Amino acid sequence: MEQRAVDCHFTQSFDWCRLGWEERVFETGDKLHVATVWRADELIAVWPFIQRRRGAVLRIDPVSCGLNEEYGDPLFAPGEDTPETCAALLRALTSGIDIMHVPFLRDGSNIQKAIQARKALKFAVPIDAFAIDRQTAANFDALIAGYPKKLRVNLRSARKRLGELGEVSFELPDGARDQSETIDWILQQKRAWLQRKDKSRDWFLKEETQQFLQRAAAARNVVGRLGLFVLKLDGTPVAAVVSTIDRRRIEMHVTTFDPAYARFSPGMLLIEDMARWCFERNLSFDMRTLKADYKERWATSSSKRVSYFAAVSARGMAHFAPDLVKFTLISWLEAHLQPRYLTWLKTSIKRFLHLVGR
Repeated sequence: MEQRAVDCHFTQSFDWCRLGWEERVFETGDKLHVATVWRADELIAVWPFIQRRRGAVLRIDPVSCGLNEEYGDPLFAPGEDTPETCAALLRALTSGIDIMHVPFLRDGSNIQKAIQARKALKFAVPIDAFAIDRQTAANFDALIAGYPKKLRVNLRSARKRLGELGEVSFELPDGARDQSETIDWILQQKRAWLQRKDKSRDWFLKEETQQFLQRAAAARNVVGRLGLFVLKLDGTPVAAVVSTIDRRRIEMHVTTFDPAYARFSPGMLLIEDMARWCFERNLSFDMRTLKADYKERWATSSSKRVSYFAAVSARGMAHFAPDLVKFTLISWLEAHLQPRYLTWLKTSIKRFLHLVGR
């Protein structure tokens, strides 16, 4: 089915989901939970999840690389993304489970409408997604000419100044050794960044993360591949992106750069090179979710995504109610507090949890 669905993301492919299941640390009770819809002998919709037991509650989360930031849309055969198919898929998905987590559904899609219409205790989290749409301009030169003069001047200046230090190159490593070295460099940089920022993101610290990326880099199919884009200075990385490439787009998942070269804006230079690469291959450049200044500067289009946490049984509702109160309070604070007060509150909570050993 993924061969016929030309809009299929690489993160929806069988290979990606298989790796997401195989390259993970299992907990007692974990099992695959895959919802499907068939028309006679033809598979027309599939939605893979992992079922986890949390006490007496069964919760499902999408099969993922572990970062849990892939889009959560189901995969449909061409022409089968209908309200009827979505309703049947949702019934199959929620049969026998208590709580479901579905991230980053396209707002306004039939599956998003089906979840929103379902009578359940749920919490919806909307978020913006940003992209450079291939249809925006006839070619890359026309695209770059449409950006503000200040951005274009800054890019030229940064590239020139970086070039004065040595040879600047843009690469997409294909060999196993080059890919492995790039993955190692990206993870090292992300771990160092987390330490500098006093942030925690366990995914970058886990051994299975490296194993997943290594195997994903070698997994290529008709849908696409993993893309490790790198900006180098004299053969040494200064910025890199973990992305996925499919027949319609690049999706940017993880970005990092060497802070020693921050004054040259290597991340911006790499995005410029990636955008050019996309346009040369008639692909869009999906910079994905989470608002950031650089995304807003580059984006030629934006869209809404919605994540759901929903209790679909009485047992799930009893378990989920305290979390719903917490999510609602956090959303209210984020919407009403000024940024400096919100930062102070988050810092205070983090310090308190550290003091009590949480």
